[in-house]
Amino acid sequence: MKRTTKNGNILFEVEDLTGTIKVLISPNKKESYELAEELPLDSVVGFSGSGSSDFFFVNNIFLPEGHLSEKKNAPFEECVAFVGDIHYGSKLFFEKNFLKFIDYLNGNLPNTPEAKKIKYLFLIGDVVTGVGNYPLQEKDLVIVDLEEQFIGFSNLLKKIRKDIKIIISPGNHDGVRLMEPQPIFDKKYAWALYDIDNVILTENPCYINIGSGNNFSGFNVLTYHGFSYTYYANSVPSLMKIRAMNNPDSIMKYLLKLRHLAPTHASSQRVPHDEDMLVIKKIPDIFVSGHTHKSAVSYYNNVLIISTSCWEDMTEYQEKFGNEPDHCKVPIFNLKTREVKILDFE
Repeated sequence: MKRTTKNGNILFEVEDLTGTIKVLISPNKKESYELAEELPLDSVVGFSGSGSSDFFFVNNIFLPEGHLSEKKNAPFEECVAFVGDIHYGSKLFFEKNFLKFIDYLNGNLPNTPEAKKIKYLFLIGDVVTGVGNYPLQEKDLVIVDLEEQFIGFSNLLKKIRKDIKIIISPGNHDGVRLMEPQPIFDKKYAWALYDIDNVILTENPCYINIGSGNNFSGFNVLTYHGFSYTYYANSVPSLMKIRAMNNPDSIMKYLLKLRHLAPTHASSQRVPHDEDMLVIKKIPDIFVSGHTHKSAVSYYNNVLIISTSCWEDMTEYQEKFGNEPDHCKVPIFNLKTREVKILDFE
């Protein structure tokens, strides 16, 4: 429970292993009060203050926070590329642009010597546009069968040089359950992806390690498509103020502070599980998401945050939400120098 009293105090009902108690934050505690305004339901927080068995009066609020003590550098030069929300099968899919990106990966574009250094390619969900994901989607489809969408998309991936590891996680358009965590693609529909030797299929969310070797531990990458982000963009005051669906890295920083990808139960549908798979137990070196169709790169406490753009032009359905998508932008991260380039294939 969270509410504001007549006197302007913020009142929480919190629980731990010993029971429940009401917690009150006064506007006189300015820093704590501002933080309390931002706290979502069901999050894990710490309080200091004083009180009785009935009421606790807060002086300070502590968040779990996610931070790394240092930024890693690989001893060898390799690069990783990040894309998402390809939406293959849509009439509005930027196919020529995506083929140009494949030409880049294969070293077929002039003055792109760095392309041969790319050894990893992450595809962060919504690789196909799916069927029946929103009202009247059929009018936006050039391929109306989910299996055929995966076959066509797989044929594109087969054009990419084989020494690149292609790591693919699902999103809300990919024909898997919406409840999180999402499993890997259903082989009944996505069998064509299973037949590509350099493709690695993962769940959503997922931790995966890249670049390890030669006494180097590698980079831990946390991938999450980002289905919960709309909830926080539309309910957290500071995120609402900046229209955070157009500033997705701000949502990702917010969730890193809380160490959870969807702390409020209402922000995503959950699969009952012995363990909460959306807790950010291990702080990643790289945190990457899609879903918002907005490109962003920033840092938070030494964690590299990347949000991917999309490869589909805006549909009438998307236009209703007032988002401003980025198209065909590809962040490239050098594991040795940590240089980030954002390539534009629009």
